[in-house]
Amino acid sequence: NQAAQSLRSTKSRTIGVILPNTIDPFFGSIADSIIRHCTECSFNVMPRITQNGTAYDEVSQFQKLSEAGVDGVIYCSISTPNLKAFHTFFSGIPTVICSRHDLIAGRPHVFFNHIKGGYLATRHLIEMGHSRIGILVGIFGNRFHTAADLDAYLEDPVLAGPYSGIDKYIGARRALAEYSIPFSPELIEFIDLGNAYTSGYHAMQKLLSRTTDIDAVFCSNDMSANGAIHMLSQQKISVPDDLSVIGYDNGIMSTCTQPRLSTIVQDTELLGQKCVECLQKLFNNEPCGDVEIDVRLIIRQSSCRKQKHT
Repeated sequence: NQAAQSLRSTKSRTIGVILPNTIDPFFGSIADSIIRHCTECSFNVMPRITQNGTAYDEVSQFQKLSEAGVDGVIYCSISTPNLKAFHTFFSGIPTVICSRHDLIAGRPHVFFNHIKGGYLATRHLIEMGHSRIGILVGIFGNRFHTAADLDAYLEDPVLAGPYSGIDKYIGARRALAEYSIPFSPELIEFIDLGNAYTSGYHAMQKLLSRTTDIDAVFCSNDMSANGAIHMLSQQKISVPDDLSVIGYDNGIMSTCTQPRLSTIVQDTELLGQKCVECLQKLFNNEPCGDVEIDVRLIIRQSSCRKQKHT
């Protein structure tokens, strides 16, 4: 509209930031980093949250930012975006895709190597002697139900761009295959990342109801790992003596639980910094390609070598 065009032409130095939520420490830390680096560059920040209870509404946030006349956007999707709406509202606005890969052609993406993260987490559990490893796959809204639903993503990992949880699952499957450990579909469960703690609790319940010989579990994030550990403690199952648990994020939740979580470290401070740097390049009409950020394993007290019980 005319007001938005007028604002944009005067360069308000305002950046729109779209995130699923900021309650999850992962997204909260991304927001913190983006805001800090934008402030250092004298940019104003207009944050928008797409989660509203159990529902998600990205399109209305696209529209609000477009009408506000933002000069640029940093966008983290919950799943496959509404491309028609995205291009309608952001066609002329420099946009960086945050924490996702292969989401929108022609826009730079800044993301973590989650396939490597899933591989490292699962390899660690295998090297500790575990072979019956549960996998909690995190998806916003949880649109998947069985391991077969993910087969297409194993064949073409590019399709997993909107879903970091599926990237982690792909990495876990690669580790199992490398060590010649058969994959058991009954050991996979899905969690809703919008309610990760409670979802992790119930997912752990479901896994234990289906199998009694599970000896480890890889969780899609630290919040779901905390939920799983809570459930295990209620069942008098000791972590890590009876069952090892590894999370993903290395946020505040990883050190607040007992035992402290083994997890995968993803540097959200660097992610936010790189998103802002990419946006600056777009403003300056400089070339800007995708940026992949490495991850690493940190071993704490929630995982150990498999115990021999007599």
